[in-house]
Amino acid sequence: MIENSTKVVTYDYRRGEPRAKINENKVDCIDCYKCVLVCPTGIDIRDGMQMECIGCGLCIDACNQVMDKIGKEQNLILYTSANCLENKNTKKGKLKKILEFKNILYLTGFIIVFSLAIISLISKSDLNISILKERSPLFTMTPN
Repeated sequence: MIENSTKVVTYDYRRGEPRAKINENKVDCIDCYKCVLVCPTGIDIRDGMQMECIGCGLCIDACNQVMDKIGKEQNLILYTSANCLENKNTKKGKLKKILEFKNILYLTGFIIVFSLAIISLISKSDLNISILKERSPLFTMTPN
């Protein structure tokens, strides 16, 4: 259910590749591995989006701290979509975004399921309960 306009934790490869040491100063990623060390699932976000990523954003915080220390711009790792990272469809209108086929399909499915649930609740018959006294009890208590 992820597409190019879905916002996920993303590494800005244009700013960070090829990775360099701190004194080379050509790119922003200094290959410090802080993003990998803080990741609860142990993935390297710099290798691209991975199934194990839970989107917690700890790598974003760690990278921003390193960027502050070395005097570079923050958000080398950021929470954005692939389209925004590639500067495509960044000005997409809200109405156009709402009227995408996927969203209309989800809305239609939700309306159908919700309608069926309401219909089944309305058409339920009354509940009749009969309580019968048990004829042979499992045990009896005597005074002795």
